[in-house]
Amino acid sequence: MENSLERPTYYGVMPADVRYDPDISASAKILFVEITALCNMTGMCWATNKYFAKLYGVQPTRISVWVKQLEAKGFISTRVIDGGLRGIDITKDPYAKAEAPLLQKQKHNTNTNNKSFVELQKSLLALVNEITGRSFRTLPERGTKKTLDAFTLEEIKLALRALVADDWHSERVKEFKIDYLIRATTIDKFLAIGKDTLGSKQSVTIENQDEMVRRRMGGV
Repeated sequence: MENSLERPTYYGVMPADVRYDPDISASAKILFVEITALCNMTGMCWATNKYFAKLYGVQPTRISVWVKQLEAKGFISTRVIDGGLRGIDITKDPYAKAEAPLLQKQKHNTNTNNKSFVELQKSLLALVNEITGRSFRTLPERGTKKTLDAFTLEEIKLALRALVADDWHSERVKEFKIDYLIRATTIDKFLAIGKDTLGSKQSVTIENQDEMVRRRMGGV
């Protein structure tokens, strides 16, 4: 029965509201695209978690986490019919006009209104030095405000943790310029990774994460 229901179309769709949502992992966003590609004429996808798990080479429990992320944000809904078959309904119109991309979400972020920009800059600089083990003295003139408008300090912290925990980046973290480390596109990329890995491991404490990062950086 699964074979007749798991025939994806050539294209999938990812609306901007899903693409730029900071609370959804990158993997969950890709899963949304796959779900749209599997929807039949009634707008329902009947593929199982086992099917998606085999497709992406992960455990079914990981698929369950991604499905719950999408469902919690109202992008999909699920229901079970007689016989235990789970259906996924796309509740977010894939072709609806997006309100605003992630890097233009300043109106949703009151960060700069709650604290002075100078204080935020000091906090950001201290955060970068703390997590990377560097001793930067100043922030770049370009890009700092855009990053602070688009992300909270907690989001930047999670993104930087993910960056220094990455194998390739951990070996080069002492070589990167601060411009790259606080660039909005860098934070956006590693924030998604951080939420999908470091941020999703409920059993791992912040102290354990810090220790893991220090080991990867050679004891810094």
